Amino acid sequence: MEKKRRVLIVGSGSAAYAAALRLKEGGENDLLILTDRRKNGTSRNAGSDKQTYYKLSLSGGVPDSVRAMAENLFEGGSTHGDLAYAMAAGSVGAFLKLFELGVPFPRNRMGEFVGYKTDHDPQTRGSSAGPLTSFYMTGALEKACFEKGVPVTEGKCAAAIAAEGNEVRGLVTVDAEGSIEAWPAENVILATGGPAAIFRNVVYPPGQTGMTGMAAEAGASLENFAEWQFGIASVKFRWNLSGSYQQVIPRYYSVDGTGRERDFLKESGRFRDGADLLESVFLKGYQWPFTAGHIEGSSRVDLAAADELAAGRGVFMDFRQNPPGLSDGLGELPGTAREYLQNSGALQGTPVERLLAMNPGAVKLYRDHGIDLMCEPLEITLAAQHSNGGIGVDQNWQTGIRGLYAVGEAAGTFGVHRPGGSALNAGQVGAARAAEAILADGTPRESGGKALEEKRREIEEKAEKLLSGKGRDHLRIREEGEDRMSSSAAALRLVSELPREEEKLRSLLREWEESASVSGREDLAAAFVTRDSLIASLALLSAEILAAGTSGSRGSAVYLKDGTILPEDPAYRDFVTVTRWDGKRFETHYEPVRPLPEPDQWFERVWKEDREKREKNARKKSAREE
Repeated sequence: MEKKRRVLIVGSGSAAYAAALRLKEGGENDLLILTDRRKNGTSRNAGSDKQTYYKLSLSGGVPDSVRAMAENLFEGGSTHGDLAYAMAAGSVGAFLKLFELGVPFPRNRMGEFVGYKTDHDPQTRGSSAGPLTSFYMTGALEKACFEKGVPVTEGKCAAAIAAEGNEVRGLVTVDAEGSIEAWPAENVILATGGPAAIFRNVVYPPGQTGMTGMAAEAGASLENFAEWQFGIASVKFRWNLSGSYQQVIPRYYSVDGTGRERDFLKESGRFRDGADLLESVFLKGYQWPFTAGHIEGSSRVDLAAADELAAGRGVFMDFRQNPPGLSDGLGELPGTAREYLQNSGALQGTPVERLLAMNPGAVKLYRDHGIDLMCEPLEITLAAQHSNGGIGVDQNWQTGIRGLYAVGEAAGTFGVHRPGGSALNAGQVGAARAAEAILADGTPRESGGKALEEKRREIEEKAEKLLSGKGRDHLRIREEGEDRMSSSAAALRLVSELPREEEKLRSLLREWEESASVSGREDLAAAFVTRDSLIASLALLSAEILAAGTSGSRGSAVYLKDGTILPEDPAYRDFVTVTRWDGKRFETHYEPVRPLPEPDQWFERVWKEDREKREKNARKKSAREE
């Protein structure tokens, strides 16, 4: 068994490094980052046309406030007020920290961090360092951690969390050679990202899988797990086709088995006329996520694409050609779209020329991945991009298990919808608050012990069974689960199929436990990822089955019953769904959202409280070191 640690951080993305840096700067030296593959993960390998960081407005004359931003986050529906307030209050500090570390957020000549509107944003709170904003964030935070000597152990895949008496005891990992190790710890921060192995069609980069299931198995609840974001993305290279990719209005078409091309948007019958079609494509830039609220608007583009995919046709976006209606120039563009392109200096003749004028980095990004938008179309699909829900946390990002924290996309901090770019802010703020809570809690707690040893033996037994398994390879089981979830439980959720899929996923998990096989010890870590994804899929189905009969179609999900879209019941926006594992199955119920807090605003009282807290924490730290 490895030596006892005060803090284990699982993951190596921007949230993980942010937590580690805050802990190190706060004087905590007994910490360790464990990661499967350091250069994998979403924040290092994902982005969009102009990846947004959402924070309090820091430019211009339009007034903004922490309270206003918190209210906007809270208005997303099914969002806890204390989390919304914390994300708003911490946004400026987190943003400026990243800028000081070298993330190139732009400023005007007076030094203002100018902003722009993102989706669900009534202000201009968005900022960006380009398509690779989260990549720059991860690199800057990692560099700072390395410079401060934060230790990182690579090649360790988390397989299980040990808890006892509602307190965390440590972690069990499986490495690339199949060795199983126990890691005792007083505190564990999960920065493992979203559960990316649930669906086949995903924008998540290869290598991002998430490990949400093990947190649920340990006793942590999941909140709002049915709330996701889906949108149009490229297939060959996984990337969100949002923002300027849509605003330059490319041609959409499909190809059948004979090679016949079809301008399916025009032929779908979903649009009133050519101007309506063009405006809907343009609006996908602002409204990239497929959204139940835009079913009569821009999300008709997604629905038409989904129809073509369901019919077995390949679907493409072509930046070399204008869509029908623009063949004679941009005169038929609706006024808003034309004004936007004119202000952006992007009235060129073809979509790719407009894209080069407005956002050349968006073209370079694909060229760097072997795809030249000037020479070839992009094959696309409707894919999962982000989990709004996740592991339930309090205002310090601590789960219901003491000492177990979840930050980044692993944490369930959002509900029905959220402003674009707010996930990057949530990861940084949550990491900071988790680190500060750990630094303030100087009370030594038990770690390791019987609970961790039992969990290690359990994983070893499962590993030996996999090595002797005579049934299907675990990857075939995972692929069947992904296909089933994508066909019935993704953006379009078939109400009649959900209970059957839940039973089938249970049988797939039983198959994994009883007969699944691996190619060798080096395949064991991936096999535990398969198991985790099956557990997470069951959690999602439990939440979806409840939503199908209550809240209905909302956010990025449409529930279909006998071909009819179930409407939303907005009353459920005042509640979160809570999903818990009892060892055999998940149960989901509703709980009221926590309201927006009314923090003390009187300076002298807050100053006194802050001084006393700092003095108390200093005494705790001194006592612990002695």
